[in-house]
Amino acid sequence: MAYNFEEQEQLEDLKAWWNKYGGFLLTVLVVISVSVAGWRLWGWYQDREAARAAVAISVLRDALREEDLSKVRAASATLFSEHAGTIYAPMGSLLAAKAYAEAGDLAAAGEALRWTVENAPESEFAPLARLRLSAVLLDDGKAQEALEALEAAQVPKAFAGAFADRRGDVLVVLERIDDARKAYTEALAVLDQGSPLRSQVTFKLDALGAGA
Repeated sequence: MAYNFEEQEQLEDLKAWWNKYGGFLLTVLVVISVSVAGWRLWGWYQDREAARAAVAISVLRDALREEDLSKVRAASATLFSEHAGTIYAPMGSLLAAKAYAEAGDLAAAGEALRWTVENAPESEFAPLARLRLSAVLLDDGKAQEALEALEAAQVPKAFAGAFADRRGDVLVVLERIDDARKAYTEALAVLDQGSPLRSQVTFKLDALGAGA
């Protein structure tokens, strides 16, 4: 097929454009292709990890139902070592800690809760883990450590009342009564009117008296 002059000129322009930009265009296409493939591979990897972690926490739940602490420890260790980046690991730490505490093993309970506090501080379970850790430390006679656990990080608004209440409990044990009053008063200031915790905080505050 013969080209007319205008078509020949367009073809030459296209060849010149390709010579100038063709290599760059191919590079961009390759980068895009690799990125898409990598994204799909990462999605597949995350899905696989989530599925494996779900199996691991299922094993943990079975161990909890059986009240077999040796199996609880083994399942928890698997979650912490192999699935630390999933939401199931901090969730598992709370479940395991509850079982340890109920069995009287406060050291193991504290260790499980510290895992979330230290390894998953941005998770939605971290504030609850910190709050429970303070309770475990207080029960274990470590009031000062309990106070440090409560004050070590910024408290989400949803947990502010519970943290203030627990801080008051710890300060009472430390015989810092004036500070305890302030903590309980702070708790009442931020707790919702319908919170069942309000009556408990009010009772504890009244029990301390008006103070100086």
